[in-house]
Amino acid sequence: MPYEYYALLRLFFCGASLYYLSQPSGVSDVEKWLLVGLVILHNPVVPVELADKRVWAVVNIGTVAYFWVVHRRVMHTSRGR
Repeated sequence: MPYEYYALLRLFFCGASLYYLSQPSGVSDVEKWLLVGLVILHNPVVPVELADKRVWAVVNIGTVAYFWVVHRRVMHTSRGR
């Protein structure tokens, strides 16, 4: 894939991490620290270089799965109010 795709992916993941980090409920303190780590890992300003594209593929898939879990919890918590 072209570099621009990965730059947009970093921007999206960083933005999504910041969004979930700013949620008032549904995200525990431990998960907030994990989200801070994802912001640092996926930041578009100072890119973090990992060893191989396969490692990035695993990280990206794990990030999407984690966002899915957090999104479900945040939505469930916001409906319960």
